Amino acid sequence: MRVVLAMIPLLAGCSELDPNFAVSKWYDGVEMEENRPTPQSLHTVGINLPGTWGRTMDQASEGAFSWRFGDGLTWPAPCDASLQTPEFEAGHASFLRYAWYSDIPPLSPSSALDGAIVEVQIDGEAWEPVDPNGGYPYVLDPVQIGSPLSNGEGILSGNDRQWRNDYVGVETEPGQMVRFRFRFGCDIDPSNNMGEGFFVDDVEYLIVE
Repeated sequence: MRVVLAMIPLLAGCSELDPNFAVSKWYDGVEMEENRPTPQSLHTVGINLPGTWGRTMDQASEGAFSWRFGDGLTWPAPCDASLQTPEFEAGHASFLRYAWYSDIPPLSPSSALDGAIVEVQIDGEAWEPVDPNGGYPYVLDPVQIGSPLSNGEGILSGNDRQWRNDYVGVETEPGQMVRFRFRFGCDIDPSNNMGEGFFVDDVEYLIVE
């Protein structure tokens, strides 16, 4: 089940979820961490092999560092590894704002075999996919074998090598506990796993109070 955003009023004359009218509660400390993700910043969940999530200076939207899935040349196959936020206390709406950069070869102009999705968890319930405001540029192609993601599901992928700013937002209730994650999945075939990988930067959590 994909999370559907309800339209709720934020300010007079504004009826859409928009993080520009929300209060920033947390900003990822990728520039301050010494070597690797920690539970207070974005942190890894899932397989922990060379070439999976880690901090890098090879690309950055702002500052010197970003988080990357891959080792700059390739990434493991198969894989199911997440870069997860800490748990936050929600407001009337919760947002995750971020920048992303991809060098993942697509299979066609509209589909790919490897890529990332954004998921949300509220009050410890099941993780649910959530659509970015800008939409997913690709879908997972059904020819894949062994991906942990669902065929036809939207994914962040592609090899245009440009930083893009986006956000996801969900309707929540004050006092609920919410967290987000970037989940990277790939199939069993490593022959297509050639590229810089997938990067995220400038990750920020905001709420409507």
